Amino acid sequence: MIQRFFKNISLVIIVFIMIFIGLNVYNFYLSPYVIKYQNDQVYQKTLLQYNNLKVLAEQGNADAQYQLGCIALSRQSYSRAKFFFTAAAQQDHSEAHYYLGIMYAQGVGVEKSSKQGIQWLERAALKQHKEAQLELGILYATGEGVACCYKKAYDYFYEAAIAGLPHAQNNLGNLYLQGRGVKHDIKQAISWYLKASEQNNPHAQNSLGVIWTQGLDGEIDYQKGIKFFIQAADAGYSPAQNNLGLMYIYGQGVEQNYLHASEYFLKAANQNYSEAEYNLALLYDHGYGVSMDKNYAQTLYENAARHGCKKAQYALVQHTVAEAIIH
Repeated sequence: MIQRFFKNISLVIIVFIMIFIGLNVYNFYLSPYVIKYQNDQVYQKTLLQYNNLKVLAEQGNADAQYQLGCIALSRQSYSRAKFFFTAAAQQDHSEAHYYLGIMYAQGVGVEKSSKQGIQWLERAALKQHKEAQLELGILYATGEGVACCYKKAYDYFYEAAIAGLPHAQNNLGNLYLQGRGVKHDIKQAISWYLKASEQNNPHAQNSLGVIWTQGLDGEIDYQKGIKFFIQAADAGYSPAQNNLGLMYIYGQGVEQNYLHASEYFLKAANQNYSEAEYNLALLYDHGYGVSMDKNYAQTLYENAARHGCKKAQYALVQHTVAEAIIH
């Protein structure tokens, strides 16, 4: 969530990029870069825009206060970011409410406080701030800093989903699929996954692949499922890469091909996906589609075990026992 948090402010602060590299928001110092480019027309224009923001903020302009908060946040000047966001939030600025909520909920530059985070996020959500609705849904679904409540999670995800947020659409699909906070409904799950998939959400694409390759809607359709696995795998989503590898292992919807399976497992294993590390270890352990390499297989088992794969942990125990018996 923190990565998404910082990503969201990029468009707001792009116009101030020259400020970021040369001028501290509170004039603590002037860097050599400011001196070097002080006669540059682009810099002068940007500096003028920044100074105008300061003047507007001092006059109580909430938008200017919010934008200065974004600049401070980008420089990890958290106390100043909090100052400006709070000033804007006191004037009912929904974006400022959202960023204050994230700062408190995630402990970004402030002491973590789920209570304060939720309070600020709720104020933003009341103004139909879809990212705030999504974050609140996640907090209630995971029980992070608040009592787990799937019904509340559903309500927040739904508001963000109908506003077009793909992550919320995917999460809503998850709740329908799992029957949490709402009655289990595979058709509704598919409907919301498709909406998210149309916006290239790899989580939803992988879920659709699972539904159709496992026949969760009552009928198995390998070709349809593989299409969505490929979309998610091409986007670099490791669970989908692992699932495609399994399709090649079992020859489901594709011609059985251990080499192709190993290629997909490797892509996922390179992202520390434990199931793929284990599956790739099996191929090298037995020489299926690849040259047998017991040492490499052992390394993969160890990596998978370290990343939480129970099957890999069991395999390591079995190997240890076998070696003890032999010796």
